[in-house]
Amino acid sequence: MLFGAYYSTNRGLLNTNETPLYVVKNNKVDAILIEAGFISDDSDLYYLKNHTKNIATAIAKGIKKSLN
Repeated sequence: MLFGAYYSTNRGLLNTNETPLYVVKNNKVDAILIEAGFISDDSDLYYLKNHTKNIATAIAKGIKKSLN
């Protein structure tokens, strides 16, 4: 993942021009969609349950970096 959450594989960004996401495309305000992991994967589930502060920090750093 980007910005310091290294418990999962970074699959990169989705090209939304080729595959528009309904929740982002049909929103009246700017929006982002974040995939933080898969709760069906035991290692992701463990990390999501026990490291929410790390995930939130990584998301905040990513937003801050994109706004600068």
